Amino acid sequence: MRTDRPNSIVRSLSVYLTASLALALCLAGCSATANIPGSSSSDPAPGDPPDTTPPTAPMNLAAVATSSTGIGLTWSASTDNVGVTGYLVERCSGANCSSFVQIATISGTTYSDAGLTASTSYSYRVRATDAAKNLSAYSNTASATTLAAAAIVVNVSPSAANLATGGTEAFSATVQNDSQTKGVSWSLSGSGCSGSACGTLSNTTATSVTYTAPATQPSPATVTLTAVSQADSTKSASAQIVISASAAISVTVSPASATVQAGAGTQVFAATVNDTQNKGVTWSLSGAGCSGAACGTLTSVTTASATYNAPAAAPSPATVTLTATSVADSSKSASATISITAAISVSVSPPSASVNVSLPQQFTATVHNDSQNLGVKWSVNGVAGGNATVGTVSSTGLYTAPASIPGSGVTVTATSVADPSVSSAASITVLAAVSVNVSPPTAGLQLSQSQNFSASVNNDPGSLGVTWSLSGAGCSGTACGTLTSVTTNSDS
Repeated sequence: MRTDRPNSIVRSLSVYLTASLALALCLAGCSATANIPGSSSSDPAPGDPPDTTPPTAPMNLAAVATSSTGIGLTWSASTDNVGVTGYLVERCSGANCSSFVQIATISGTTYSDAGLTASTSYSYRVRATDAAKNLSAYSNTASATTLAAAAIVVNVSPSAANLATGGTEAFSATVQNDSQTKGVSWSLSGSGCSGSACGTLSNTTATSVTYTAPATQPSPATVTLTAVSQADSTKSASAQIVISASAAISVTVSPASATVQAGAGTQVFAATVNDTQNKGVTWSLSGAGCSGAACGTLTSVTTASATYNAPAAAPSPATVTLTATSVADSSKSASATISITAAISVSVSPPSASVNVSLPQQFTATVHNDSQNLGVKWSVNGVAGGNATVGTVSSTGLYTAPASIPGSGVTVTATSVADPSVSSAASITVLAAVSVNVSPPTAGLQLSQSQNFSASVNNDPGSLGVTWSLSGAGCSGTACGTLTSVTTNSDS
């Protein structure tokens, strides 16, 4: 006797009602199988059995070398009762290898494997997976060999050098197709020397080195500098170095002595060195009465010349030594003696003046410490020689006021020719023309009678007054009369 029939009837009725409700909802546009038990949803409904069906195996796996470090894979897609979610790519290296290791999980049907070793065989296999993590069988195995790497080429620069004993030379190496950037190692050799007798290497890197020739010339006098690739020791390049016995270095400085004015004086010095390496000299300043910038400064410095600039004030004692030292042999040097004179100064006399229009005024400039006696240049309000508006000044300092009073003040400046940064100026007030009035303007006198006259002068900046004189058409000298009690503003 069956006892499960009521339960079976209930379950059937439940499924029927659920299906009927879903069908009613479909009338509103829903999917008829959206939530109906037993429909083909990707996620099993509650109570459905789990997905245990694996995808089909990927097919037609192919491997092609794309470079010396890369291989490309392609295959045909797998199928699954629910859906394939990805592919697991496995690889092993070497001919007929079997130790596969998973290297990637991807969703597509192509894969690019990079970072491989040149000229090496690799094998691959692929399997598919689905959402339930069911794994397909493996695809076929595909193999490919990466392309051969481009050959390494080493170059050394310079490829040849001629050095005196003790001389130095910098060399550099370039390595083509050095994918790992390993560079080179350096070594020295010579048929007439070994070890340090061939010279020494310093500042060594994977791409450069500094060679120093030995103190004694080897015989034969040729040394080979070799750069060997670190990535491929069969690849190398070399430079041939010929070493000559060097004459003793000597240095001369020109001029050997100079006189320079403090504050603005300059002097160019040049050094000559019998230096086969043309390394030239370094320059330095020193003085018993100064140090640092107090001795002066050097500009436009090269290994062959330098410009000396005197300090603002002369040191005490006022002598500075400029030394040129050989770069190739620091024990060899030469020097120049520089005497520093006091700074130039300029003064103008008079320092100020009042001048009537169109009249002259002499100015005098005094230049101190002008060892070359170059004197001064004159200007008016910044204009060399002046002009008609502000007045003119001659090369000797004679100023002539303009014909009319200028709209602003007037300054006459004397500037040192030896040091244009030094000058002195005088201020000028330009006044209207002088006018003179005599009172009384006329007088009638008897013989031997006297008459007092007075004079007033307008625009007389120095209050110089007047001078008096007599003249007449019918007389001369005392026949015209005499003047007594004469002053600059009256007589009788």
